[in-house]
Amino acid sequence: MMRKNNKNLQLLCFLFFSTVFFSQKNVSLALSGGGAKGFAHIGVIKAIEEYGLHVDKVSGASMGALVGALYATGYSIEEIEDILRAFSGEDAVFGGLSRRDITITNKFNTLTPMIELGVEDYELKLPESLITDARINFLLMYHFSEISLKHSHNFKAFHRELTVASSDILNQKVEYFQSGNLSKILRGTIAFPVALSPFKYNGSLFADGGIYDNLPTKHFPDSDFVIAVNVGTKADTEASQIADVSDISLHLINILSSKSDSTHVQNWDVFIEPELGNVTSTSWNQIDEIIEKGYRETIKVFKQKGIQRQNRTILPVQMGYGSFEKRKISQVNISGLYRLSEAHIKSFLDIEEGSYFSWEDVKNGINRLYVNKLIKYFWVDFKLNDDGSLILDIELKEEILTRFGVGGYYSDILGNNVFAKIDFIGRLGKGETIGFVGTVGNTRNGFKIQAGVPNFIGLNLYEQFSTEFAHNRYIDLDKQDISQSYRETVLNIGLLLNRNMMIHGSVGFKSTTVNSDDDVKDKYKGFHVKASYDLDNLNDLFFPTSGHRMALSYGFNYLTDDQGKFKDINYNTFNYKYMNFGNFFSEKIIFSQEYQLNIVASTNNFKVPVYERKRIDLTRASLGYYDESLYGLHQAFLRYTLKLNITDKLYTYSSVSMKRQWDSYEKINLSSLSLKNIKKGYELGFYYPTAIGPVLLTYSTDEIVPNVYRFSVGYIF
Repeated sequence: MMRKNNKNLQLLCFLFFSTVFFSQKNVSLALSGGGAKGFAHIGVIKAIEEYGLHVDKVSGASMGALVGALYATGYSIEEIEDILRAFSGEDAVFGGLSRRDITITNKFNTLTPMIELGVEDYELKLPESLITDARINFLLMYHFSEISLKHSHNFKAFHRELTVASSDILNQKVEYFQSGNLSKILRGTIAFPVALSPFKYNGSLFADGGIYDNLPTKHFPDSDFVIAVNVGTKADTEASQIADVSDISLHLINILSSKSDSTHVQNWDVFIEPELGNVTSTSWNQIDEIIEKGYRETIKVFKQKGIQRQNRTILPVQMGYGSFEKRKISQVNISGLYRLSEAHIKSFLDIEEGSYFSWEDVKNGINRLYVNKLIKYFWVDFKLNDDGSLILDIELKEEILTRFGVGGYYSDILGNNVFAKIDFIGRLGKGETIGFVGTVGNTRNGFKIQAGVPNFIGLNLYEQFSTEFAHNRYIDLDKQDISQSYRETVLNIGLLLNRNMMIHGSVGFKSTTVNSDDDVKDKYKGFHVKASYDLDNLNDLFFPTSGHRMALSYGFNYLTDDQGKFKDINYNTFNYKYMNFGNFFSEKIIFSQEYQLNIVASTNNFKVPVYERKRIDLTRASLGYYDESLYGLHQAFLRYTLKLNITDKLYTYSSVSMKRQWDSYEKINLSSLSLKNIKKGYELGFYYPTAIGPVLLTYSTDEIVPNVYRFSVGYIF
């Protein structure tokens, strides 16, 4: 009986003193790394605050450092969850880059490489990481720059004292940061090997904090009560659990960190290790489940330890956020350039001295520089001038501006073609591009040199020069084997109205020979003058879900004899194309409409060259293929398509089209433009993107060519 009374007395004493302790003392919290498993920390913090425990100090490594920094700087649980979802989403992984940010002059390049590598000192260079860090860097600057600057980069001055563990891989040691540029320090500790490149800071190179200390508790010697949360994976992972490069990277980190594993030290009062089952460091689609498991495990451990709920509410305190956009920019400094000019970089940034600062402008500028492949690193450091204005120190690292790429496609309709190209960018410091492309296949063989210079003479003008030698082969309506050999040189000058729109004019010189069944059919020399308008804000070239594309052109073509004298023969061309893509009742359903009109008109009953007989362009955003029923001198075409997103990548689509073509070579007139005999067609297809380009399976039928099955893989060009 006495023993039972003693146990009850001890329990009452523990409950009493624990209640007094937590009401008077503060708590320290250590959070481990673990990739997606780090979302369990949110559940842990949620439980801690429900219990009314005030956390005074926070430490973390890798993902734990990111969660800890948000908590230490005063963000609420709801805000932390929303912010981390942005870091973990597809936009963060792939840089959040949009095709809309590509300057329209670069969109004219229709060659999409399967493999593209940098060339430096005559050697091919592999990418530094699997992930483009444009989006991640921006999010770090956006959420932490203002708070860090307001507190003079002193982490002890935050709402909760913060310590970040990061791995100094040059000196092979762990570094514990309690001061410095918070956003840069966090970028170092989340640098997961292979996936995200190491980060240079203060003369050293930093990577995943979990390499040397994945659960940093050593710096809490004066703490009254330490809660340690471990979501790291042990080094004894089974071979069956290693599925991809991220798993391999994590396993290597676990091996490296096993010798300095803080879980062996047990420098804590409460240890929480959620049972996450099959959850891995890349299980970004299980966030809700991971948070809930962290919460439940914490409640379970607190109950086991007899920790009592405290009668107080923990309020978030966000310090110093949102003030930048109220300040003017007094100075912009750019460093890290060695080929590109400051003027060229600033033309993409839209950041001007004397204007008010905007995070949206910074984000858009970063995206434009990355997606146009001008830089591979971008960072902004902020300083306050004496008058309260902002000084922006922009640090850049240029992309390897010489690039080699190869690509191609297989198609049972278009044949098989491959290409190799090399581009030299910014050698003159003006963002100019000089490219060399060679193409080999059973439908196209050729070589092209192209040079473009943006803003060479100012006024947003773009100048492009190209010369091409090529041999094309195709089948005409009469089932004749037609081949065209030509040499063409073109000078194109365009005025950019904005990044997605331009007007331009061109002058081109061409000599061509067209053969049919080994007999010379046409042989001409001549030149053209053409005016064009282009709009392109599609979010993707091969499978857009939103945006518009319009191309309008009118050209005059003059022919000469073999001596170069002008003949009294000429013809005109008119081309119009319009596409529109958008959601239809649901985000998973995309509706598109497409219109095309091509007219080739001779002014004097001249027989227009056979190479002007073109097919409707269905090889791009419309997903369709060249169809012999769409082949002629004059064409009108409209098409309506519904596309359904079956999974994240697999799409199916169905379309109905109406088409009309005219094959007359003679002078065009109103009767020739009659819309009689319009042909209808239907198509069903499946689309799936792969590492080597999209795979496309289609079935189509129309009144001219019924029941056609098609297959292709690769980027059509």
